[in-house]
Amino acid sequence: MFDTAESLADRMRRVTMTVAMLAVGLGCVTAVATQPASAQHPGVKQSRDWKALPGTGLDVVGNAREGDLRRARREITAFRAALASLMPGIRLSAPEPTTLVVFKDHPSFTEFAPRDGKHRRQLNVGGYFSKSADRNYLVLPVHANRRTTSETALHEYTHFVISRNFRDVPLWLNEGLAEFYSTFEVNDQGHAIVGKAPSSRIDTLRSDRMPPLRHLLSGATIPRNFRSSDTAMFYAQSWLFVHYMTLADGGKRQGQIVKYLQLLPTTTSAEAAAREAFGTTLEALEHDVIRYSERDQFPALGLAGAASEAQPQETAAMNEADVAELKGRLLVELGVAREAAPYVERALALDPSHRAGQITQGRLLVLEERETEALAILVKVAQEDPGSFAAQYYLGSALYNGGRYQDAIVALDRALKISPKAASAWFAVALATMALRQYDQSDSAMAQVQELYSAADWHYARAHEALRLGRYDAALPEATTFIERAGVGDDSAPYAAFIGVIAARRLGLVERAEALLTRTASVLLPRSWPLTVVQFMQGRLNATEFLRKAQDNGQRTEANTYLGMHLAQIGQNDEAIKHLTWVKEKGERHYTEYALAIAELKRLQSGQ
Repeated sequence: MFDTAESLADRMRRVTMTVAMLAVGLGCVTAVATQPASAQHPGVKQSRDWKALPGTGLDVVGNAREGDLRRARREITAFRAALASLMPGIRLSAPEPTTLVVFKDHPSFTEFAPRDGKHRRQLNVGGYFSKSADRNYLVLPVHANRRTTSETALHEYTHFVISRNFRDVPLWLNEGLAEFYSTFEVNDQGHAIVGKAPSSRIDTLRSDRMPPLRHLLSGATIPRNFRSSDTAMFYAQSWLFVHYMTLADGGKRQGQIVKYLQLLPTTTSAEAAAREAFGTTLEALEHDVIRYSERDQFPALGLAGAASEAQPQETAAMNEADVAELKGRLLVELGVAREAAPYVERALALDPSHRAGQITQGRLLVLEERETEALAILVKVAQEDPGSFAAQYYLGSALYNGGRYQDAIVALDRALKISPKAASAWFAVALATMALRQYDQSDSAMAQVQELYSAADWHYARAHEALRLGRYDAALPEATTFIERAGVGDDSAPYAAFIGVIAARRLGLVERAEALLTRTASVLLPRSWPLTVVQFMQGRLNATEFLRKAQDNGQRTEANTYLGMHLAQIGQNDEAIKHLTWVKEKGERHYTEYALAIAELKRLQSGQ
């Protein structure tokens, strides 16, 4: 399965990095309190085109025109206002600061576009939201159509906000809310509209019969790997129900969904929570929703004046060292070390004492597997700047990556004293203590993670690390928890199942493994690659057939990894080593299977 990097920090970034089509209108989190770069580094000349627009709520930087920087921030403010007005009391802040990076056009943005599974630039992508341990980034170019808002970007950011406020939100509700807010727009007068009906969802609703509402609320209706026609209906019905509960009958039901979320943990079932929150039977509610879907027009909510800027501030020129470090960091966040290196080198050539540049250099060296050099830099930075969360956190990450788990915990504890609500640091502690088999401490740290930032993906990342470390007793329950929370239709669910299957078999739980494979196969599309992996794991394909069906190097990386781990399980170590060595020498290094193969190879070669 595609992953963007290999170090602890970069493996964890998979949990929170969300690619979007355009980030105009995204809601922000905590402000970035920066000063003009020239004030920090007076010996470095100012950039001719890069500037910063500081302010409460969000700092905006970029080489776009000042008017475009201000417009982007107004749209962000409007989107936050829309979220706050329709979900009263919702938290829109996070411990990490956020920076919006606005490129003047798409060509200047292209170098920093996210990568696909083969690390190629996704040229059809117009922006993205990236959440790392110490900072969030919204990265986008200015588009010719200034009123264009990306439904994908707003959809994904809404997921982020929901995860900050509620735990274990049902999949239908998570997607329905994200779909509802994804159509947010703001015009040139600062008037915002939220809740417009997406034509594609209306077409789906009218092309086929909707499943019973009872099935949606109970979770019986699920998407099938986000590709098939029943997936389209799942999203359409989820959007419809949220739209109805939010805007039908003049919005008289607003707030009932929040009440439903609050009741879920304390009631006997999702249906019981629905009846209490919505004040009617599910049958009556379904009748009303069906009638609502037959409307010729759907209401939307206008928010006049939501995007005003109370105290406009002047832009300040950035200096060239800060610009170079920012570009290098964005590329490190994307896991492309070779492209990041020239920018990091330039930042430190312009200002050898550039603290952020030194930390980014350390992270870059970890990406390049130059751990000794990385640690030398990060140890020095952490000693010189003991109050820097980033310095302590990335030192802890590098120590973990080098197998120095106890030392990693010490550094991470220092990071948490600086920022106690940093979910990524708590997650790193959960992994380090798990590596030491301190499971009670690991579970406690994981509980902190979910309290701060509830997301199923944390469980996937922990399951993967547990398998890589050979902690099979931790890998199986984490993989199972991810599937339960994310749903069997999630794109990562088959890969979580593969982790669980390998762990279960190594624990001697053969029936548990077979049950996982059967459940996974039931939702996969015919002739899909994950189904091919399932068939191999079920013994329905032999090794030769399995390898032949791999269509590209990514699939060959997965096939050789799973084949090697299977051979090791049945005691054919020499054959296992051949396949795992192939992965080491020829496999895709940014795939999660690569890290699994390297760890298994080391265990076999050391005789463990």
